[in-house]
Amino acid sequence: MSTSRKPERQPSGRNDGDLPPSGFELRLDQGRAFVEATGRPLAEGLTVRRFSMEVPALRFPFDVTGGADRFRDRRCVLRELELVVEATALGQLATRALELGPLGLDRLEVGFRPGGLELLVRQSAAGPVTFKVGIEPDGSALSLPLHELRLYRPAPLCAALLLHRLSRAVPAPRDEEETASPVALEPGPPGVPALRLDPLPAVLRALLVTRGFKLPDAKSVRLASVEVAAGSATLGFRAEGPALPAVAELLGALEGGRRFAEVEALIAEGELARARKELLASSASGPPHPFAAERLLQILAADPAAHDLALDLCALWRQWLPGFPPALWVEAGLRRAAEPLRAARLYLELADQALVRRE
Repeated sequence: MSTSRKPERQPSGRNDGDLPPSGFELRLDQGRAFVEATGRPLAEGLTVRRFSMEVPALRFPFDVTGGADRFRDRRCVLRELELVVEATALGQLATRALELGPLGLDRLEVGFRPGGLELLVRQSAAGPVTFKVGIEPDGSALSLPLHELRLYRPAPLCAALLLHRLSRAVPAPRDEEETASPVALEPGPPGVPALRLDPLPAVLRALLVTRGFKLPDAKSVRLASVEVAAGSATLGFRAEGPALPAVAELLGALEGGRRFAEVEALIAEGELARARKELLASSASGPPHPFAAERLLQILAADPAAHDLALDLCALWRQWLPGFPPALWVEAGLRRAAEPLRAARLYLELADQALVRRE
């Protein structure tokens, strides 16, 4: 505690002012005391399933009159918090936080899938667009890398460039009220198609400050678990826990982004011609890196003059990389108008792959 502030009052066994009882529970366990709560709705689609903070430097025995509320004046230590987030709440947050209009996007929908999220938007030129969002721990925050953006019909739109622009579609706060907004999306590192979300401070304010409690010391907790179910995800914040399960497709996107960071920076700046040149050079001597192949096909598909080259590469790379999804997507999209039956067979192959992955 800072010595420049007045010392904290000792627990008094009474509620401060006219604050109603918090409903929190006091649990005693082996000489330690915890303030806890379960099943606390914070907003529509947002619920604290479990919460526990420890009362530090407590001497036993002590008077338990007043229960948990006698410790409103103590700065406790956060030990655990489980937050249930429904897809509808996350969709509302993304719709408010992202400036989709300048990208020609609207009608955003969010769904949970194993290892992360899948978003559907409508684009004025390309129609329906889907992309996946991974969930990676960043201390107590969430890093949300964007990957596997899919277009379902030909359009003068580069999927790779759209991913980067989506990750930068977070406007700067315009006033102090927006700066203090409860939960805010932030752009990821420069040149990386990712967003960042740090819900813990806002959740703690909504749960505790409104009930007269001081914010706890949360330095020791991190995002330790993510449990995805139909329509919701549970985020577990605690000091330790098993590593989050690896998702192969996300690991491939992250590794590829690091390996081709210079190309990603060119795409983020809209330098598609230079990025195309670099990617062609990297794949000239043999089977390409899957990430580089996907990025190159995305760039070629956005240029009508390069469609023949894109189809040739799709055929070649499907021989080298059987069932390679980016090649199937791009070829199906380019053949959709002139060869609908051939395109349909490619889409069926993609559907079979999705069934195997239980998507």
